Amino acid sequence: MATHLYGRLSLGGGFIEKLFTSLLSRRRAANKDELKLPESPLLDALVALTRPQRGMAGVQAIVNYNFDDILEERLRRDDVPCVTVLSGRDRLTRGKLPSYHVHGVLPVREFAGKVPPKQGSAGNFVFSEDEYHLQYADPYRWSNVTQISLLGRHKGLFIGLSMQDPNLRRLIDVTHQQYPEIWNYAILPRSDKPQNDNVRATILRNLAEDVDETSFERIGVKVIWVDDITADVAPLLSKIAQLPDD
Repeated sequence: MATHLYGRLSLGGGFIEKLFTSLLSRRRAANKDELKLPESPLLDALVALTRPQRGMAGVQAIVNYNFDDILEERLRRDDVPCVTVLSGRDRLTRGKLPSYHVHGVLPVREFAGKVPPKQGSAGNFVFSEDEYHLQYADPYRWSNVTQISLLGRHKGLFIGLSMQDPNLRRLIDVTHQQYPEIWNYAILPRSDKPQNDNVRATILRNLAEDVDETSFERIGVKVIWVDDITADVAPLLSKIAQLPDD
């Protein structure tokens, strides 16, 4: 299933595609415990952000919408205790950071042949649009209950999402209405900077950002704008990791 899925996806030569291509070529490596993971400033910053610090509450949980568990593998490799959670049946381990995969997961180690597959290790996959809407339409579904519970207890930081999905916005909105004192934050890219300092285009871009900010604030989300997702997010996360809890 994993080979079929990743083999058919057009990932534009990104690091995930390169990772799985590399994994396939090394499935029968002599050292079964060795797993070469991608390196990037963003992954480094995420690890630093989640690393427990004395006297600080820090990150309490991760909600991962990706199918891969590369982040969790990086956390474990860098000595940040982490457990992948796929359903309400999974036990949370005291002292370990839970990472909730609400759309299912393809464990990297299983796909690479480092560990044998085990039953229930993939969770409930959400592939089609119908499955996606069906999942979010059920208020008692584990994934929805989990997200609402976390949003109602902790401040959230959304990274790598467009925040345009109506189902996710509905969950955030419903939770914010119940807990208006809790705010979330979303890192979003600005639209391309107008060329040649075009005044009219600059004004329109600023107006569009104001409209977006107002729309997001109504559901309890404050926007952190960045000019370049690739270059700006990792340094920003590094600064956030140094901020005291409030």
